[in-house]
Amino acid sequence: MAKKAKKTVLTTQTHKERIRAQQEEARKKAAAIRRAVIGAAIALAVVVVGVFAVVLIQQSEKNQLMSSVTPPDATEDGTAIRVKASASSTATPTASDTATPAATDTATPSATPTAVEPLTVTAYFDYQCAGCVELETAMGPQLLELAASGDIVLDNIAMLGQDAARGNDTSTKAAIGAACADAIGGIEAYKSYHTDIFTQIKSAQELSTYSGLTDELMRDGIVSFQDDQLTSFQTCFDDKLTKGFVEGVADKASQAGITSTPALKVNGNDVDLANITDYTALASTDAATVLEWLKTFA
Repeated sequence: MAKKAKKTVLTTQTHKERIRAQQEEARKKAAAIRRAVIGAAIALAVVVVGVFAVVLIQQSEKNQLMSSVTPPDATEDGTAIRVKASASSTATPTASDTATPAATDTATPSATPTAVEPLTVTAYFDYQCAGCVELETAMGPQLLELAASGDIVLDNIAMLGQDAARGNDTSTKAAIGAACADAIGGIEAYKSYHTDIFTQIKSAQELSTYSGLTDELMRDGIVSFQDDQLTSFQTCFDDKLTKGFVEGVADKASQAGITSTPALKVNGNDVDLANITDYTALASTDAATVLEWLKTFA
């Protein structure tokens, strides 16, 4: 009987050990499964983060590309669009300039004429600024004429302050359109677009029909491009390809202390626009008279 009791005890201990071994094996398997799940979750998180980072980088690069077009007539420091005489715009010699000098002229050579440096006129404007519309429609044509003749170098700087004041982005869009016109068609296309915006606004105001610049007007209504050029311009406008340049120009001007528009500088000196009270008279003033007036501020 004693031997039988001992066998029962041994059998019970062996059973318990087997249960413990099974439990330990189950615990190890559960731990292994947990480690595998955690590892897979970490790997998945890394992949998701990696994909997200790639998407962000690609989107950032796309955004930079979408607003990275700089118009060809931008100044080197990116502060303005410069309107000046073309390289081919040279004065045609007169008969007296080409005549053979008389014998007496060779005895005492005359002094070589000193070249006169053109004035640098910087115009600050906002396409939604009422005062800018008045000034540009009255004096803009003379300034463009003086730039074409080489008497001045005209730096046009579009400001964007009216966007915040009016709760829209129209000033920015108009400036984008003007810069796109330069990018697609050169300075002549820019001059036409810039002038036409102000002319359209002035005309609509006079007819009491002005309700703001529309996308249709800025995108389709005042451009003279045709076919592929028109498509390129519309793509530039729709995708805001010159937005980076436009915003950079306005930011630099603000940092330089320009807080209101219109504003005008000649060789860096402020022009007192407060004295201009008769824009109708100014509009009828010829370019030569405007030039002499500008010289008083140089």
